Amino acid sequence: QNVTGFEVLVQKLENGQITENITYQTNYTTFALDGLKNYVEYVLKVRAVNGEWRSDYSDEVSFMPKPNRLPPAVDMVKVVPASNGFNISYKKMDDTLTYNIYYREAGIGEFIKISNITGTSYQLRGLKEKTKYEIYVTGNNDLGEGAKSETAIGTTRAKDIQDSPNYKLINTP
Repeated sequence: QNVTGFEVLVQKLENGQITENITYQTNYTTFALDGLKNYVEYVLKVRAVNGEWRSDYSDEVSFMPKPNRLPPAVDMVKVVPASNGFNISYKKMDDTLTYNIYYREAGIGEFIKISNITGTSYQLRGLKEKTKYEIYVTGNNDLGEGAKSETAIGTTRAKDIQDSPNYKLINTP
């Protein structure tokens, strides 16, 4: 059969399972894939076509696209006061592998950096009680550290009294 084109099958993998199939048609022996997510694993197979005729697929090739730019500034940074600290959360950003949180007492000194946070939330503790702090977040990928988020400002709460089964009880051992 004379080959008139190619069918490219791209399969998205999550935890080793195929979650999406994307099929492309092309008449060329080279093909640029667009619209794939960075840091997501894919499998690619190709077969020749001619009208209704289809060859067997080629052997699979696994790949993981990576970004060609630094991560964008982190969005939706939320700072909730806690006992001697904050519960910090933020949006999961594309092209981002890990996050850094920077904090300082409002207007005083240099920011302190907490590195390589893998999730989108963090419990920051051990701060002064009833004190105002400035906090911002950055994202990291293979190319480096991205731009900082908008700075969030919050005031810590007073230290919570530790729970004790004997608290406010009289004559207990």
